[in-house]
Amino acid sequence: KVFDIDAVWQSFVNFMKTRKRQRFFRPELGNSLNKDLLFELEYEDAVFLALSKLVQELNYWDPRIIVDMNKSGVDIDYDNMIVKIILAFRVKGFENQIITKSLTL
Repeated sequence: KVFDIDAVWQSFVNFMKTRKRQRFFRPELGNSLNKDLLFELEYEDAVFLALSKLVQELNYWDPRIIVDMNKSGVDIDYDNMIVKIILAFRVKGFENQIITKSLTL
């Protein structure tokens, strides 16, 4: 596996774009945010619960990423129905460096 910060971020973006049962021969690969967030965006607690579930799934599928939940979060734009995930993480091999990136869904 590549232990490069950009490669790990691209792996996370690919994981976010992959839904469960979307990949042939690997139906369990992917995240379950669609199912968890489909009708729950009005409840902030549900969004944070979905984020913690996402982190669990991510830890299983890509162990290179060490997520810092205290610095990660979700920003919700209710008017435009946009969810922005702010992810603070470390990469194995670069443990002293905390990377913060965001992804808009």
